[in-house]
Amino acid sequence: MMGHRLLLSALVSSLGWFLFWVVMAPVEKDIAHIFNWYFFMKLELSRVYDVYMLLGVVHHWMPLLVLTIAGLARLSPSLNTTAQVTFAISTLYNVLLLLYMLVAGGKVVSLFSLTLPLRLTLSLGPWISALLSPHRLFIPVTVLMGAHFICTPKPENGVPRASSRFWRRLVTTMGLPLLVSLLVWCIMYKGCQSCSSLDRDLPPRPRLIAHRGCGEDNPENSLVAFERAIEIPLMVGLETDIQISRDGIPFLLHDPVPARTTNIRDKCPTVNPWVNASTLAYSTGDCPLTQLSVGTWEHKDDDYSTETVPTASGYLSIAKRSGMVVIFDVMEPPVGHAHHANYLNITLDAITNSGIDQSKVWWLPKQNRDWVIAHHPHISHITKTIETEFEDFAAEHIARINDDWTTPIETLRAYQAANISINMYFVDSPLMYSYAWCVGVESVTTDHCRELAHLTTNTLHQVCADWMRGLHPSPVWVWSGISTLVLQLAVVICWDKLCKR
Repeated sequence: MMGHRLLLSALVSSLGWFLFWVVMAPVEKDIAHIFNWYFFMKLELSRVYDVYMLLGVVHHWMPLLVLTIAGLARLSPSLNTTAQVTFAISTLYNVLLLLYMLVAGGKVVSLFSLTLPLRLTLSLGPWISALLSPHRLFIPVTVLMGAHFICTPKPENGVPRASSRFWRRLVTTMGLPLLVSLLVWCIMYKGCQSCSSLDRDLPPRPRLIAHRGCGEDNPENSLVAFERAIEIPLMVGLETDIQISRDGIPFLLHDPVPARTTNIRDKCPTVNPWVNASTLAYSTGDCPLTQLSVGTWEHKDDDYSTETVPTASGYLSIAKRSGMVVIFDVMEPPVGHAHHANYLNITLDAITNSGIDQSKVWWLPKQNRDWVIAHHPHISHITKTIETEFEDFAAEHIARINDDWTTPIETLRAYQAANISINMYFVDSPLMYSYAWCVGVESVTTDHCRELAHLTTNTLHQVCADWMRGLHPSPVWVWSGISTLVLQLAVVICWDKLCKR
């Protein structure tokens, strides 16, 4: 009995992860940012930002382990206890997988509705275009139908086949392939929905904005990362995260705590690495931020060991010299912080003092936006769909939207119709870059800057264009399809008459 339960558990584990993988695999790089952000910022679970990667490792071994133990338990009753423990572990794994999928809320629905059609479109599109175009569809249908009827044995004792059975077989041999084809066409249509310009040239390629300075290739939020990012083709902007130190210096760090991206454990062993970074002074105190390296936590190259936590002034200086756009989140200091009330003013002062063209500043913080508009009228304002109602865009001087790639295509089309520019984040895979390119967004925020900069072919557009050309009706395949259908019916009816005789 336990063996059967283990086999069922293994099946559930495999099936659950397979469905999860179908949705996530084509955009694993993109999805890591969204889920990590959710766990880190919303749930404040600083130590589980790699949950997705952990599940990715576990799923390779869990079904195999469960199947092995289940087989051994059925052969040897002495392993029943081991089987029970394995079954408990497998059940816990299934529960964790389910909770992990649910914790993202509506994102799972968005991901499934977007990534599955895109994945199937790219993987199945070429042979679908070759085999399942309307004017070719009747060939495999004829083969399937003929094989089904011919291979079906004649009724025993010469009893003629019932008419209802004949029509039931007719439905299964002709109707099912047509239904499957219709389902495939619907999925293809969904996947190609973003490429609305299939009969025209593609829109311009989306420009690139370096997420934390292209953190995949260089230490994130370091000056060397931004210096190298501005050399990449298609680069138009630099994205970062700004915090205010205890002594009022704007500095760059994404996480609220320095534990992940700095060497605080080595430099300041007496300081709690999970302390709020903004409570540290920048250049004074027991553990000044200037002592902390941001180049040794992930990139072990000694060339990065001198890359300390940079100031916002250094970041703005690079952007001004290169003519890059800047976009950043400003983290509000904790209550009781010396600059809790004026942290936005400090950030704006840094912008003014840098001399950067303020039209190049995409101001993202929603707090006190009216005051910012009144005192810094040249700053460009950008927002997210979840933060600002569309009706308020004009009052808040919003001319650009910053949304993730799971935003419904209908919402993106509405923005484009209203002449609202779109920046899409986080686009870290060729598939999603092709999708953003098809949609016609102006720019994408990415960690994989060099990979996307050299992506000159939109595979999604090519597959969809080939498929759509196969759907365009022509008199040749319309008449050939009708004549083939009539011929099929004639063959089936004649064969049925022969079987009755």
